[in-house]
Amino acid sequence: MLQEETGSVYLKWREPVDEIRGMAALIKTMVYRDNDLTFSDVRIAVPDRAWAVRMGDALLRAPLPPGAKRTAVPDNCSSVSMGSVASLAALEPLPALVVVLGAVEGLLDACGEDRAKAAPRSAEVCGALARAGAEKGSRLLISGFQRVEVEAARAMGVVVRRPRREDGRDVAFARRSPWVDEAAGDDLRVVSGEQFFAAWVAGRAF
Repeated sequence: MLQEETGSVYLKWREPVDEIRGMAALIKTMVYRDNDLTFSDVRIAVPDRAWAVRMGDALLRAPLPPGAKRTAVPDNCSSVSMGSVASLAALEPLPALVVVLGAVEGLLDACGEDRAKAAPRSAEVCGALARAGAEKGSRLLISGFQRVEVEAARAMGVVVRRPRREDGRDVAFARRSPWVDEAAGDDLRVVSGEQFFAAWVAGRAF
């Protein structure tokens, strides 16, 4: 099922916590729904160590998909490897499933740096994403969030727009990193994370 899909997919989640929990549940579902995929075949690119810790915890807590048995997969979610986006360039070959988290403006890219400093990192990250999206036998899922609390955005360096007060919180809107579009080009598909996840829960590749 996994290998029938090609190209890059960008999954939109509501907020960072939704992205982490949703992607953890999605990865676990994909492993149990695809007979050829194990947790060892998954590589997750994270913005930093804090994201890696939160994602590892979310993978452990994510429920199994309906009807799945714990003995159905030879390894467990602790076998998933994590690293930076740039580290994908050194992987040979790429794993069957590559997941990039936090691909929003200011977090994935180096927008806070001047152009001279950002250019080498841009080439490195875009090259890694382009390779992951094009390499035969590997599937690339890129994900990001649409809203974030203003204080959290400042701490992470996320570029936000249209701040507002909502349900007692100061929130603002984030957008997809331009580096994602640069790397994927016209092949990028943008899908709701919830919709993509629901398709896999139902046993359908998206």
